[in-house]
Amino acid sequence: MNHTYPGAKWIMLAGGLMTASAASEAAVITTTFNDVVLDNMSKFLVFNVVERTAGIQDSKNSSGGGTFNIYIDRVKPYISGGAADGIMSEFGSPIQALRLDEGDIVGPSDPSFRYDSAPRIQNWTSDNPTGYLGLMFKVDGETHYGWALITETGTDQYELHSVAYEDIAGQSITIGAVPEPSSIALMALSAGSVAAFELRRRRRKSREAVAGKAAA
Repeated sequence: MNHTYPGAKWIMLAGGLMTASAASEAAVITTTFNDVVLDNMSKFLVFNVVERTAGIQDSKNSSGGGTFNIYIDRVKPYISGGAADGIMSEFGSPIQALRLDEGDIVGPSDPSFRYDSAPRIQNWTSDNPTGYLGLMFKVDGETHYGWALITETGTDQYELHSVAYEDIAGQSITIGAVPEPSSIALMALSAGSVAAFELRRRRRKSREAVAGKAAA
């Protein structure tokens, strides 16, 4: 099941505000998956954040552009991206993917972490097995940020629940962020203003057309 959630972004139109369309101006694109579980050490859980697809495959996909792989290698779980992609990770040996929570921000790197192309997933615990992964990837040469929500369902078993990304290049994304009630109200008010403007514009064009025929 797929869902598209436009973020709290706005564009100006004829003196009024309107929400950006999900297709062209949306901020955060979120996709929810059902029953995508990796439970075989010889398989790969492959998902693409932009294409909004996920499934179990026989081989790794390193094509980039928002494609990531969760897999088990020598009894260790990993997640990997393409050559220009990375997962928010902490320094160390081995390098491990950061376990993020709702409200954390995924964006341009600071000295406290890095985006690694294939870190281990080893900081999940049995008492708190669900968490977020921070993602960075390139589309048409531009960097985007996103996240993936996964659960360690058992030993060497992982389930992918949902993914999201910020479709404005270079823009940070807040995990789990939704518009505040005041923003939702403003969205409704703005949509009404745009509808009223459009109605007035159509009526004016109609009157001008009638006047033109009468003059002829």
